[in-house]
Amino acid sequence: MTQNILDALKAKFNSDKLTAFANLNNYMMNAVAVSEHPNIVAECEKLISIISEADGKLQTLDEITPKKDENQ
Repeated sequence: MTQNILDALKAKFNSDKLTAFANLNNYMMNAVAVSEHPNIVAECEKLISIISEADGKLQTLDEITPKKDENQ
């Protein structure tokens, strides 16, 4: 994998995570947002799943990415 691909993947996964977190925070802090979704618990569960999945992808990417030698 080239560094550009790795950087793009990391950026996408971080973006997915931050977007879901922002929406979750909005549901929790903004009563108007809650009224738009009658099943707020299910919506929050979906967002938490997105955050968890993005975290897992970031962790997996970190585990499979060759580490640069600190001595170089």
